[in-house]
Amino acid sequence: MIAVRFHTAARAEFEAAAEYYEPRRNLLGDDFLEEVANSLRKISDWPEAYAALNTEFRGYHLSRFPYTIIYRSRAQELFIIAVAHQSRKPDYWKPRASTSD
Repeated sequence: MIAVRFHTAARAEFEAAAEYYEPRRNLLGDDFLEEVANSLRKISDWPEAYAALNTEFRGYHLSRFPYTIIYRSRAQELFIIAVAHQSRKPDYWKPRASTSD
């Protein structure tokens, strides 16, 4: 199994999105967490199958929520650099690419 590691800012985005959705409707935050977990399993199984954003990173669009998981796959590690809302600034995550935080 491939290891999944989150950039600190990506983990914060992920948690903030779940917290945002929870009060909107009962268990919607849990639904978001579940969709991200299922998406990470798919990405782990087929890391090269999803859209290339540049030579290093790829993006996986969630089907139910307006978020894209931006990641890099190397050897036995999946590095999540952003859990990006699709209506916000594009490419805001690119400065993170130079860090392994």
